[in-house]
Amino acid sequence: MAKAVAWDMDGTLLDSSVAVPAAFGAALRALGHGPVTAAEVIAAYPLGPPDVIMAHLAGRVLTAAEMEAYYAELADISVQAYPGVTATLGALRAAGQPVAVFTGASRRAAGMLLAAAGLQADVLVGGDEVARAKPAPDG
Repeated sequence: MAKAVAWDMDGTLLDSSVAVPAAFGAALRALGHGPVTAAEVIAAYPLGPPDVIMAHLAGRVLTAAEMEAYYAELADISVQAYPGVTATLGALRAAGQPVAVFTGASRRAAGMLLAAAGLQADVLVGGDEVARAKPAPDG
């Protein structure tokens, strides 16, 4: 048996392919930015955590207060775990294995998304907590 398993979050544990890009788009609109497509948001994922993505899409650095628009959108988000994820994570925990998640999302966003899907991680590392975000293996 493996000593530990670390999971990616978006697209692996959670089906967030519609809700997260929509949250970015709504937050940018709330800040007076023009519309962005889901494809534009998804293409920006490799750039880093949400503050980096938002700055890229807005074309400027955003303040912490402005970033709250994104987190406000996430507060009401609806995402689902993929079929079998809840049972798999439960079986791992029952076998004494912790659930670890390394995601490009910020720790705060990841916590909100996991909670919205009814999941929790024993170890959570967000893209805002490492020197190099995914796809670098720093997490």
